[in-house]
Amino acid sequence: MLSGILIATLLVIIFTWIYRECKRPKDFPKGPRWLPIIGNLHLIDALKKKHGYFFTVLEKLSEEYGPVYGLKLGQNLTVVITDYGIMKDALSREEFQGRPNGFVFTMRTFGEKLGIGFADGPICTSVRNFTMKTLKDVGLGKGNMHGHVTEEASEMVKYLKNHYAETSTKEENPIALDLLFKLCILNSQWMLIAGKRFEYEEAKFVQILNLATSFLQNFDGSGGIISHLPWLRFIAPDASGFTDLNNAILPMQQYFQVKFHFKQTINIYIDEINF
Repeated sequence: MLSGILIATLLVIIFTWIYRECKRPKDFPKGPRWLPIIGNLHLIDALKKKHGYFFTVLEKLSEEYGPVYGLKLGQNLTVVITDYGIMKDALSREEFQGRPNGFVFTMRTFGEKLGIGFADGPICTSVRNFTMKTLKDVGLGKGNMHGHVTEEASEMVKYLKNHYAETSTKEENPIALDLLFKLCILNSQWMLIAGKRFEYEEAKFVQILNLATSFLQNFDGSGGIISHLPWLRFIAPDASGFTDLNNAILPMQQYFQVKFHFKQTINIYIDEINF
């Protein structure tokens, strides 16, 4: 008799928990039903495999649920906006200026909310304003930037001519143009930030750029399941994506910490603080 009551009580507790986990909050936008613990992560993963990219998944869901809909990613309630007008209005409001604090985002910035894209609050505002002012001072949007782009375009053409002059046919030694264009774009920006450029055949940097590309392809804007259920890295590091994440982020962090000292930008920042 007692065991039967205990079982019945346990079942009531379990079903109550499941109901509360799956219940959509009042006034929360409509959207697909979610599961306990993982929310809609299983749906996002399935649709991403079908459509290829995270943003296409969000667009497909908006066709069914409208320009504003709600998801649950792990334990995080998330509102998705796909209409430009609504998005512009929302992002102009102070209450929408926060940034997610997922495991993936903090892992790539040394365990803290740093920088501009993944930080928020007064520090983020101060750093963003300083960054835009300094980049304009060193050439962004001015003739200096045009000069960097023109110079980099010339370097790319020179590299292509020299590369193919060493081979009788293009088929013998093809070039990955997507990688080359990424290097060109990065060099144009890097001249503003660090006052130097990369050589196209610098093996270590090509490796880092490939890792960065892999990171962007494999870890979408939601951060993936590892960002919402980070404890899975202790149980299933490979299946949760933690191993791939660590293999992509750690070499990039080590490379940029050792290789570069942003002397020009740091000096400007120190002068700004002292002033």
